[in-house]
Amino acid sequence: MATSVPEYELRFDAMAIPEEENEYFNLKVDSLAIKLADFFKDKSSRQYLTLLKQARNKNNAIY
Repeated sequence: MATSVPEYELRFDAMAIPEEENEYFNLKVDSLAIKLADFFKDKSSRQYLTLLKQARNKNNAIY
């Protein structure tokens, strides 16, 4: 018997929104953190918020 398990990878490019749009990023990042926490259930929304903001401050992407 063989099975296959689908595997997905979520990526976040913290700089997809240009730095000039920091206000927009800051308006929406809280909601994103809440949704990620609800979906994955591995971190709190506060932890996701910290990760997202750190990635933005370092001009990085999260993989």
